[in-house]
Amino acid sequence: KDLRPLTSGTISLTDTARAGARLDPELVYRVLSYAVHPSWTRGHAFTIAQEITGEPPETWYLTVRDGAGVTVSPTAPEEPKATVTMSREAFDRLLRDEPIPPGRRPCVKGDLEAVAQMRAWTDRARGL
Repeated sequence: KDLRPLTSGTISLTDTARAGARLDPELVYRVLSYAVHPSWTRGHAFTIAQEITGEPPETWYLTVRDGAGVTVSPTAPEEPKATVTMSREAFDRLLRDEPIPPGRRPCVKGDLEAVAQMRAWTDRARGL
């Protein structure tokens, strides 16, 4: 009963990160896969490797299949078209929607259009 007021509010991943939560990259990428509507992916097919450096280093593969949405896996289902590498600090700053200092920004190698498309879907899912 005392918690009922919480059910009427909404909280985003950004709000959660700004409140001090350190969100696991796997969780964030899996939430993204549910937030991107499958219809948005119509006409697109690619895999992007998301590398988080640090201890331990992690890599997550976001795979888009024409109209089937986004899937997330710790193993590559195919050769990635692009790789986005960032530190855990950069990942956390992106979640909080904070600027990343020069020299610490994510590094993109490969298909820039695929990465730009994934970014557009991320922004759309966030309501931006």
